[in-house]
Amino acid sequence: MDWRWTSIPIFAIFLLLVCITSIVESVVPTQHCENYSICLQRLEAKQRECSKFPEVEPIGKENFSSNQTECSRKKRREVNRDMAQLNLRKTEIIRDCVAKNVNRGESIKNADKEKKCLATSEKLSSFAEILKSQVAAKGTRKSKSKSSAVSDSRSKRHSKRKESTKQNSKLCRRAKKALNRKCHQLAKCCTISKECDLLTESIDEQLDGLKNELKSPTCHSK
Repeated sequence: MDWRWTSIPIFAIFLLLVCITSIVESVVPTQHCENYSICLQRLEAKQRECSKFPEVEPIGKENFSSNQTECSRKKRREVNRDMAQLNLRKTEIIRDCVAKNVNRGESIKNADKEKKCLATSEKLSSFAEILKSQVAAKGTRKSKSKSSAVSDSRSKRHSKRKESTKQNSKLCRRAKKALNRKCHQLAKCCTISKECDLLTESIDEQLDGLKNELKSPTCHSK
């Protein structure tokens, strides 16, 4: 048998594999960065939503006088507000950077890492459904409280609104933390994420300083 005829199908298969590989590489690189961008958009929206709620701070057992304790809590609330604003700004900067450079994403060469990234991206869709169900449940609780408020006294209504706000605040912050973790996982799959992170170095330094301040809030007596 002539070797020239047997080599033709092998060469054709090789060309087919090259074409398939080029197609995969043209799609997959942007997929992970696009998913990361979507996650950042959702995180930004959730950060803005949570900023509308008052700080919910657990009452601890501080070994201070009542004035010092109140001052310490007030200082913590101020630091937490500052940190929330900085984290929001950080998300905005990274989100803008990823969105502008999403087409520069490169393919993941490691097969195991690619598999993990695809699984993480798939979970992003299911996670969005969970967030929607939480919002729907929150709306149901609001409608029930409105229908029963007619027969309640003013003090009871105030107590219910306060408790509802506290509960919604907890749900919002819980969802924000979950989104933050999800975005952190997706960032490992987007090859331009490290480049975008460099744009927020100054913000990271400010956050580190506020974290240290949060550990031991200083109250200055007048």
